[in-house]
Amino acid sequence: MRQSKLLPVRTTVAPAGVRAADWQRVARLEPADAETWTVVDVIDALRSIRGWYRDLARTDERALNGVYWFNEFYVGVTEGVEREVRPHLALMDEPSALFLRRLDVEFYERYRRALTSVGPGSAWQTLFRDCNREGRHPLQWAMEGIHAHIVGDLAPAVVKTLRDLGGRTEFPGPDSLEHRAFTRVNQALYRVASRMLRGPAAATGFPALANAVVPREIAHLVDGYIRILREEAWIQAGLLWNVWDSPDRDEIVDGLGVHAAWYAREIADIVPIRRHLDFETVGGWLDLVLRDRGRRLGRAGRGVDRLLGGLRSAVLRTPLPARS
Repeated sequence: MRQSKLLPVRTTVAPAGVRAADWQRVARLEPADAETWTVVDVIDALRSIRGWYRDLARTDERALNGVYWFNEFYVGVTEGVEREVRPHLALMDEPSALFLRRLDVEFYERYRRALTSVGPGSAWQTLFRDCNREGRHPLQWAMEGIHAHIVGDLAPAVVKTLRDLGGRTEFPGPDSLEHRAFTRVNQALYRVASRMLRGPAAATGFPALANAVVPREIAHLVDGYIRILREEAWIQAGLLWNVWDSPDRDEIVDGLGVHAAWYAREIADIVPIRRHLDFETVGGWLDLVLRDRGRRLGRAGRGVDRLLGGLRSAVLRTPLPARS
């Protein structure tokens, strides 16, 4: 990684037991440059993050905490999508390829800003709070990070990318080049996620059992879930488009992040993905579902309605800014 403009990473995401001074000496990240960076630069940055945790794990395996496991998913997906999509980039029109490249960099930059405390971290509060929590399954941490990044970060990353590229006065519709390029990535995500479900993150507990018994069904479930999250992010980006230059933008984006963190915790806890599968774990989970989960998910659903209702109201009362 280039050694310029390096910023220290939050001490709260350091593995338990690591001194703050030692962590900030090692854990430093460079801002991404959307003008010059490529997907390879993003992968290099994600590998660097992986390296901090793996180096510490040589003496203490607990160093592989929640941020490590989400980052492992993120780097695996980015590497896989880069391999899958690269052969098609030459066949795409230049605007589509440029949009995908810059979106990937801008998407990563929101993750980096959350890690280094220089940007809003509200979407990440659940993962950062849980990253050293004992008894978590790697997939629970991965799910918390996926929700933070897709639900909290993808919509603003799409809008900023489109605004920075310029040339548009309206948000691109479902038949646009940008949306077709955006959805084309879904096919690559499915293949990559299917491979990762056979990796070390899913090798224990309920995920290992489910993947051994019904691997294709589990892969399709994960695929459908990520597709839904990504399409909802595109819809939210359309709502954000018209308020992007308004004074309410940061508050609205932060609200999306707060909801992403809350929903991440609800989803990560509702599925019985524990490191060890036994009758006590399954029985406790079933008891929890029967007694409590309907009520909590109902609150989450009402929270979504209020958030999106407020966002739509902001769009309706804010005129479309004139663009030169």
